[in-house]
Parts: sequence; structure tokens; C-alpha cells
Amino acid sequence: HHGRLATAHIAGRVAALEQLTTARAGDTRATRDLALAYALVGDAGKALPLLTTHLAGPGAKDGPAIAAGVYTLYRRHAAVMDTSTITADKAQARTWARAYAATKGPLAPIVEAWATHLDGLK
Repeated sequence: HHGRLATAHIAGRVAALEQLTTARAGDTRATRDLALAYALVGDAGKALPLLTTHLAGPGAKDGPAIAAGVYTLYRRHAAVMDTSTITADKAQARTWARAYAATKGPLAPIVEAWATHLDGLK
């Protein structure tokens, strides 16, 4: 039940971050934190629009956020491939994986593995 507790704790943090982000509409840091929280709980639908906006703008070299983006795309297809998004997701994952590699971040091997896994889906 330890895992359930942790999930409940994260869900509570997500709710708090949602309120914070709403209160500070222009705060890129609050938006980034919320995007990462969504990524951690596996909510691709909410994480990806926020991550895409962040990484296209102020967060272009934000290693942890880039890694979270690739992870979220990987997670979206881990159980069952979503044929409606897989082509675009492969391209986005590859772009973000290259961007992450350029940051020389410590997660490079796993980020590359997630992107390669998506590349291999047919």
C-alpha cells in the first residue's frame, strides 16, 4: 500500500499546483512544475500541451522538462499504442531526445531508450 500512499500524495500536490498555476497565470515556473507533476502521474493529455509550450519557449534547454516530455510520450504508448498520435509522438520524442542529449544531462541513456522504443513501434 506504500505505492498507493505516494500516488495520493502526488495527486494532492497536483491539485495544489493547479491552484497555484491558476492564481499566477503568467508564472512560467508554476506552469513548468504543474507540467512535470502531470508527467509524473502519467496524465499525457494535460502534461503534453504545457510541456510543449514550455519547451518551445523559455524552457528550450530545460533538461528535466525535456526528459519529462519524452517520458510522457513513451508512457502514452507503453501499454497500448495510440495509432492516432504515434506518428507525431515519434517525431516529437526524437526532437526532444536530441535536445536532451545536447544538454549533456544525466538521463541521456534512458531518454534515448524511450525515444528508441517509440521509433520501434509499428
